[in-house]
Amino acid sequence: MKNLLVLLFLPVFFLSQNNKCLLTINLYRADKRPLDNKLVTFRSDDEQHHVEVITGKNGYCKVALNKNTHYNIIYEDIFYSKLFKIPYSSRIDYSGKVIIDGGLFAIVKLKVLDNSGNNLPLKSETIICESEETGELLENKTDQLGVVEFYLPRNSNYKFHSVFEKSIKSISIDDCNGVSIYRISLRTYTTPESQYYLRIKRAEQEAIAREKQRKLEDSLVGTIPITVVLFINTETNKDNFKLPYLNEVNVYTSKFKNKKLGIINGNWSVNGLCEKGYGLCSRVIKNKDGSFVNAVLPVKLKRGIHQLYLENNNGDFKKQVEVNVSVHKSYEFLKNNSESYYITSPMCVLY
Repeated sequence: MKNLLVLLFLPVFFLSQNNKCLLTINLYRADKRPLDNKLVTFRSDDEQHHVEVITGKNGYCKVALNKNTHYNIIYEDIFYSKLFKIPYSSRIDYSGKVIIDGGLFAIVKLKVLDNSGNNLPLKSETIICESEETGELLENKTDQLGVVEFYLPRNSNYKFHSVFEKSIKSISIDDCNGVSIYRISLRTYTTPESQYYLRIKRAEQEAIAREKQRKLEDSLVGTIPITVVLFINTETNKDNFKLPYLNEVNVYTSKFKNKKLGIINGNWSVNGLCEKGYGLCSRVIKNKDGSFVNAVLPVKLKRGIHQLYLENNNGDFKKQVEVNVSVHKSYEFLKNNSESYYITSPMCVLY
């Protein structure tokens, strides 16, 4: 009985094997590099049969496929449909190179030269290729001849950048008339990467020097007395309160009245002026001849906060006020314009 079963199954086995064709083939990419150690799928047009195989050295594949059937080769997102129809042969050893992505990619070789004047090739220079459509970045380094190579999909636009600068070259790749293998050679110039780091270091040193100089000048600004045009501004937060009009008010450096700075005749009452830090415009503080009106008092003060004392002749108005002298000019400007430059500053009185 056992021998009978063997005899019954043998015809089925041989029938199955006779329907197969053993195909050996070498798969390559359009840059002529073999597709080594990659998973590829051979799938029939009717999708009734497929075989997955890992390629070997030089893209070598050995696969049993159905006779009289057309197969497509699939690798990642590449779909190769130009494989010949499998004949009735029991074995085919295809000696040619099958380029599975022919017509889809372009080989771009970019020669990068030093723009410093010697035009020498830049070796081991990092170059970045950016797809304008997707924003994808590819990075590679130049060889000993200053050439960097990129394998790029067609029908796209690309920009090339070096470490030092953006857009050292751009290119638009069309379908190249469907040519299976398409090469593009370009040339461009840039500053070496080593100069980029020198530039960063130099910029950092310059920034430190500028900050040091700024601090020095800032400290010197505080040593220069500038003209501060003082005026009295009265405000109130009480409803229906009538602010008084101040006549002659004496201005002293302290409540001890050791030093009198001068006299102010009158005052302003502008709500919110002190809170917002506003001053007065020149047309309201000057006479037609250019002199200051009596309602202001020009004095020489250095930058900083000053405590001043106000008192009228009757002694019924006495106020300690704070004046903040803020200077936003450079030391050189103040040194050259100390006589003509002035700012206005309120002496705020709240009722």
